Amino acid sequence: METDVIAYAAFLRQNVSELQRLGKEWGMTEKEISSCIERALQEEPPKPAEESKMPVARMIWHWIRVGLRWCFRIAAVIIILFISVYMLTVFHPPAEHYISGALQPYGYALFRFVRMATLPLHDHFNITNFYDSECVVENPWFTEPQYECDLCIGVKSVVEAFPSDLDNNTYINELLDQGAPVIFKGLYHRTVSYDDLYEMYTENKEVMDKSVFFFQSSVIDMNTIADLFTPEVRDVLEESEGVTIHWQTKNMAGGQVMRKMFPRPDFVPQESEVALEKTVFLDGPKTDHYELASSFMEVAWYTQANNDRRILLAPLSHCRSQCSPITVKLQERDILMFRPSVFKVIVLPLKKGISVGFMGSFSEDP
Repeated sequence: METDVIAYAAFLRQNVSELQRLGKEWGMTEKEISSCIERALQEEPPKPAEESKMPVARMIWHWIRVGLRWCFRIAAVIIILFISVYMLTVFHPPAEHYISGALQPYGYALFRFVRMATLPLHDHFNITNFYDSECVVENPWFTEPQYECDLCIGVKSVVEAFPSDLDNNTYINELLDQGAPVIFKGLYHRTVSYDDLYEMYTENKEVMDKSVFFFQSSVIDMNTIADLFTPEVRDVLEESEGVTIHWQTKNMAGGQVMRKMFPRPDFVPQESEVALEKTVFLDGPKTDHYELASSFMEVAWYTQANNDRRILLAPLSHCRSQCSPITVKLQERDILMFRPSVFKVIVLPLKKGISVGFMGSFSEDP
């Protein structure tokens, strides 16, 4: 203890002498120098603020780096897991069936989570144009899969069925399994004129204006569905030649409006899903032929809602050497059921009057 006191006294003596020398060099008096020395000995030297803050700042930065490191590791594991599962489903079909079956009960919850998680994108990007897109990124190398031609080999005519046949579920299921085109005679419950379509549009104008995904017209300056339903268009349809107008809805709101006029046909199984894509074909006299738009699901139907129309069922290109084309006449209120993967349907020219047609599709398997 005495040694420490002696060392401390020597330290003070040396520093006091140094302070006195500096004070004289700066022109201070003896009194001012003594006052400064006494004040310095009485006060404890302040600790630098940085000295106390630096350990806290270093600790915070350390934990930030640890957190970022773990976030990157977790993200990498999730990405690797998704890639592994994807590759497994691509190259191992049994695994694909098992995984899809296991995830099916949680499909709604998963997609809802994704939808809620991407809501902040609306603040920076307008993504509404992608809502009805089948594919956000176009693939120039994509080609439609080619199906076997077994369903059209030997088919020379179209099967005719009647509303009374719908009571026989076994017979209807056989027609669906055979895959041959079928005409359900007089199954549609009404006829549809331009005035009926006009009334449907005016009563649901706001919904229809937003629901039309595709609109095509041969009439100059008729570019939207609002241009179609104006008072003077009725005269254009009746008096002009070669007028062809098609439009398609692809969302739930538009589908609900269209379903009131074009309900689900009775031959569609109750457990089958009906596609949202619904297309209306409105033609004037002397209209040229055209091919029906491709359907979204495996089985399609075309309703002849007004006037009679001749239809050509042409086999797809890879089946033309094995299958024969079929020409049929659809009378008003007839419904044609066919498979777009086997036949493409071409609506032949219309001689007189106005023709209204409708097309929808449904899944073969529930």
